[in-house]
Amino acid sequence: MTENVVTQRLRDFTVRIRPADSESIVGTGIVVTTDGKIVTCAHVVKSAGVEPRELNGKELGIYFPQAQAGEKKDRRAKVVAFFPDFDDDVVLLQLTDGSAPLGPELMPVLGTAEKSQDNAFRSYGYRRLEDYVAG
Repeated sequence: MTENVVTQRLRDFTVRIRPADSESIVGTGIVVTTDGKIVTCAHVVKSAGVEPRELNGKELGIYFPQAQAGEKKDRRAKVVAFFPDFDDDVVLLQLTDGSAPLGPELMPVLGTAEKSQDNAFRSYGYRRLEDYVAG
């Protein structure tokens, strides 16, 4: 029996991570809640000039390219969680200047990876290449 698979639009909930004082892109984050929680990599946070394993309140820049016209696209976030007992490259950020400018219909549907092995998947991100802004 074939299951119906719905592919999510990755651009809907993908944000650009930037240093607080720059528009340069250092990586990608995934918005996971409407109140502004964003999952990203520790190495991306470090590239933005923030220590990913310290809850010191230091902010970095977040850019929402999919925000509607008239909505603020530039935001700020700080590290609110990481895995202190492990060397995982995962960090949780929280927007510090309001909620995400995305409705609940644009939030990713997170689930298990039980059916993922040997199946195709998609990824989307912002890379630091001059001729390629995203892909």
